[in-house]
Amino acid sequence: MNCYKPLAALSAKILVVLGLLCLGALGQVRAQEKYSLGYNKLSSIDSTDMVVASQEAYSKWTAGFPDMVSLLFVNTKTGQSKLLELPPGYVINNTNFNVPARYQGERLVVLRGKNKDWNKKAKLEWEDPNVLFIVTASGQHLKQVSPGGESLVEWTVNKQTGAILFITRPDSNQDNKFDFKDESKVYLYHLASGELTFVSKTTVGATP
Repeated sequence: MNCYKPLAALSAKILVVLGLLCLGALGQVRAQEKYSLGYNKLSSIDSTDMVVASQEAYSKWTAGFPDMVSLLFVNTKTGQSKLLELPPGYVINNTNFNVPARYQGERLVVLRGKNKDWNKKAKLEWEDPNVLFIVTASGQHLKQVSPGGESLVEWTVNKQTGAILFITRPDSNQDNKFDFKDESKVYLYHLASGELTFVSKTTVGATP
């Protein structure tokens, strides 16, 4: 009598059951893949009464990218607060609270966001374009500064003129990437007037 066949059959059944349990658990994890860290960071804005609390929500399937970042601007003198989120499809991935410039009569706050919907995949990827946003120290007057369809490369503020100079990179070769193979553009944004001026463009392969 061969006693190994019943044992083998029993082992196979056990493996099937375990596999089903694992698939069920995986489905539950995928259904609940987003989790929030809550408010986990505080940043004071110099020369103001404002403190900003940051909230992040991560996904286990996006390699550590935050799916959403909201900012709560709190006036520590009055206790009033303002919750700020970028428009749908955008997430914040960098904040600059102490920029030496003024916007709408307040200290300037610069935000760098990513557009996760630009390629219709609705999830964050390395190729997603960076976008320049500005807002006041009280969380008001949110505005996108850099043009849509172009990825922010670098920016700076001149505190003498109150202007933002920034560089973008459009997908000039239409390969769904923003990299060194694409041209770069330079813009000037005037905080006082809200005017955006195109300054220059560098074509890939061109000799200065």
